[in-house]
Amino acid sequence: MTINNSVLDMLQLNALNNAIQNTLFLEIGKAQGVKGSRSEVNSALYSVMDQFQVSSKKDLKLAIQEAGGSYEAMLRQLRNDIIASKVRQSIVNSVEMTDLDVKKMGKKYRIKELFLS
Repeated sequence: MTINNSVLDMLQLNALNNAIQNTLFLEIGKAQGVKGSRSEVNSALYSVMDQFQVSSKKDLKLAIQEAGGSYEAMLRQLRNDIIASKVRQSIVNSVEMTDLDVKKMGKKYRIKELFLS
């Protein structure tokens, strides 16, 4: 695929949209007291270790430091991602399609008429 200005703009807009959504989900999660468990953080940590191709937390700390980052900031970001993910998943799980929804999916509606009293 050729990357041109419109593709770059679309990618940037998509990234901004995702960042806004994650920030909102994180704030909702913090307000509701959602936490990331130690096992969830460790699971995410193993994924990061795979990306850095290291096998221990000590090696990961060194690799992150060499890349100019902070291990503590990375852990904070992992926890925040877990909280945002839990809130997103709870919202998705709360949406339920009924048989009537499935029946009416193929119909077209005039939105303006739906909101007139």
